[in-house]
Amino acid sequence: MYCQFCGKEHADYVSFCPYCGMQVNKGETCGEQIPVDPIADKEKDDFGGEVLKFGILGLAFACSGLLSLLGLIFSIIARAKANEFARRYGDTEGRATVGKHLGKAGLIVSIVITAYFALIFVLAFLGMLTGAETLM
Repeated sequence: MYCQFCGKEHADYVSFCPYCGMQVNKGETCGEQIPVDPIADKEKDDFGGEVLKFGILGLAFACSGLLSLLGLIFSIIARAKANEFARRYGDTEGRATVGKHLGKAGLIVSIVITAYFALIFVLAFLGMLTGAETLM
């Protein structure tokens, strides 16, 4: 569906256009203009900042080697908060979008690095059991 005021496409299930704040009439274009609430905008911006914060933490810890498990946790939190943001406001935008993508990158990196260290640990443990001096 497209908004008749801002012209941007939005999902059919939203009640308000996420770009201009116009009320959406189901099956029609946007209708009556809703006044902008500065408190709601601040809450939305703060929530987007939380998504971004956890996305940054997720990627930073994912790249830190042995702390990659923390990166996995922070990345999962960032993705969950991004989904909550999208549920509340129709879609992610601004800092929430960046946080969502950083969370996805952190998730991928932390899974790869955690698997690598788990493999190294298992190989070292098997080397100790078999009496091998080094496996690397």
